[in-house]
Parts: sequence; C-alpha cells; structure tokens
Amino acid sequence: MHQTNTYEADDQKVPDAYDLLLDEGRVERRNRKKRRIKGTSYVSPWYFLGLVGQLGYSIALPIAGGAILGRTIDDRYGTYPRATLLLLLLGIGIAGVGFLTTIRDATGMRRRKKL
Repeated sequence: MHQTNTYEADDQKVPDAYDLLLDEGRVERRNRKKRRIKGTSYVSPWYFLGLVGQLGYSIALPIAGGAILGRTIDDRYGTYPRATLLLLLLGIGIAGVGFLTTIRDATGMRRRKKL
C-alpha cells in the first residue's frame, strides 16, 4: 500500500518529502523522488508556432514542387498534363507522409523499432 502524507500550508495541501510504505506488516519510510506530473510542464507558444510552420512547409513544398517540376517537364517534352499530374500526386503523397511524421514526432507517438 502506498500512502502520501500531506500537511496544510496557506490553505493548500503540500506533500511531505517522503513516502510511507506499508507492505505485509512492515512499515518503510522512503525519500520521495521528484516527479513530474503529466500536463503541468509549461510549453512556450514559440514551440507551437514552430510546429505550425513545420507542418506548413512539409505540406506546401512537396505539392508545389511537384506541380512546378511537372509543368517544366511537360513544357520541355510536350507531354502535358502527364508529368504535372504524376508529380503533383507524388507531392501529395510525400506531403501526407511528412505530415504524419511531424505529428507523430510532436505528440511523442513514434513507432518503436522491433529487434
């Protein structure tokens, strides 16, 4: 059984600096390790601004690059609209993968490699 002692200070509950462990009739006192509570750490607004910029570039650049490169190839070889459509669709696919990768990195949901 895990028990945390608290005391009142300025109308707030403040935890003591140790944990009291009760296990099979034994009482053990252990110094508490400093723990971070999820969701309490401050994240700068600049982080989110950077994330939005990264998402924008990871979506816009492959799509625009595919369309521009495809148009250039079509103009040079007279294959309009084949290369434009092909590279535009390729750019959309690359943008989708980049978007998912950026979101996974930002949320910490990276796939773990299996050994």
